[in-house]
Amino acid sequence: MAKKIRLFLFILFIFYLSLGVSFAQNSDKDSAEGDEIDYSIFLNNSSKLGFNPDFNLFKSAYILIKQKFIENTDDAVLAKGVQKEINRLLRTAKKNSNVRIESFNSLDSQIKSLALSSSLSESLLWFAAIEGLLLAMDDPYTLLLTPKDYRSLMEQMQAGTFGGIGVFIQQDKDNGNLLTVFEPIEGTPAYDAGILPEDVIVKINGEPTKNMPIDVAMGKMRGEPGTKVSLLIKRKNVSKLLNFNIVRENIKVHSVSCKLINKTVGYVKIRTFGDETAEEFKKALKLLEAKNIKGLIIDLRNNGGGLINAAVDLCSQMIPAGNVIVSVAGRSGQKEYARSKGGGTLPVPCVVLVNKYSASASEITAGALQDYGLAELMGGKTYGKGSVQELIPLRNGGAFKITVAHYFTPKNRNINKIGITPDIKKEMDVTKAGRPGDIQLEAAVNYLKKK
Repeated sequence: MAKKIRLFLFILFIFYLSLGVSFAQNSDKDSAEGDEIDYSIFLNNSSKLGFNPDFNLFKSAYILIKQKFIENTDDAVLAKGVQKEINRLLRTAKKNSNVRIESFNSLDSQIKSLALSSSLSESLLWFAAIEGLLLAMDDPYTLLLTPKDYRSLMEQMQAGTFGGIGVFIQQDKDNGNLLTVFEPIEGTPAYDAGILPEDVIVKINGEPTKNMPIDVAMGKMRGEPGTKVSLLIKRKNVSKLLNFNIVRENIKVHSVSCKLINKTVGYVKIRTFGDETAEEFKKALKLLEAKNIKGLIIDLRNNGGGLINAAVDLCSQMIPAGNVIVSVAGRSGQKEYARSKGGGTLPVPCVVLVNKYSASASEITAGALQDYGLAELMGGKTYGKGSVQELIPLRNGGAFKITVAHYFTPKNRNINKIGITPDIKKEMDVTKAGRPGDIQLEAAVNYLKKK
């Protein structure tokens, strides 16, 4: 497979796995308003950005958009986005916000002039200009990562141990893109404290999460083991807001776990797709096969995705060598194919559980198994994240993340903003997944018993 195929799909969603905390951004938004930067925290001290955006960084962002972004974008649209975001920064600073950006030829001198007249730093103005440039494309996966954000992302994808509370979180596209828990991980501080799926995080350490950038929220959830994080939670069907003070711990999240159900059905839960997922899945499958299972359940519910390569390597254990697992097409339309490396087939009938939080690499896996008729998909329609991002590191330690391609299932299905419809629909409250009353799991077990 060409080198390009090893791109980040998340997390959301830009997918973030951080101390058991993942974040995903919605791909179906009509606008980018939900991802607005809160500039007020930088007004008096732009050094909080952690780097110094300038004209050269803006130019780099512009070139990347023109050369790599999945769609051609008109300069007039980009200029309008820059104008809108600079004026929003000025309004936040309570300054005159009637700036007009006609073209980028004079933007450097215009920023210098604005810095003098507004008493804002050039770095902050350039930061707003770059944000506007990226937001103009109306693609929540194309963004600028600060050095801190980039370091966190690299740590998360390397399957390390971090200080955190142990929840997977995303913006819920069915609930106004609110910051929402979709799975507390069993045995972690969040789970033990009573955090539930679909809890909406209203505040983190007293700070409202409305319009809080995903990466900022992630950073606030993380921290040294032994320290506390305060979450104000809005829970479905509960009138009062709930406050949780949770002590962070070192959390290493194994992406795969398994067990035997009713002595005959093997159950494999895949939480995310990282560097170790395929090997963990291989071990789980071997362990279950040794117990002479008659059926297999692969649970991809609440799995926000991860790395394409992880999904390809995992699927290679079930799909015969040489068969296409996923194809990727960039702005040129030319496709690159990831094929199974072989190594095994499913030994028994299989059901794959999915729901509205199954996305990205989860959808690659579910889509491939469905297309080849190797498993029955059961549950609810998946998220519909079929775009691929490339990460471009910057000299300052930050990075640009930009959508460069769409991916397609073996039968050439583009599921972006559409999702995958299960073979057997079985809707269920997502708070019940993996808990008492999990009717999807019960239905899967009963289905396999009849095979």
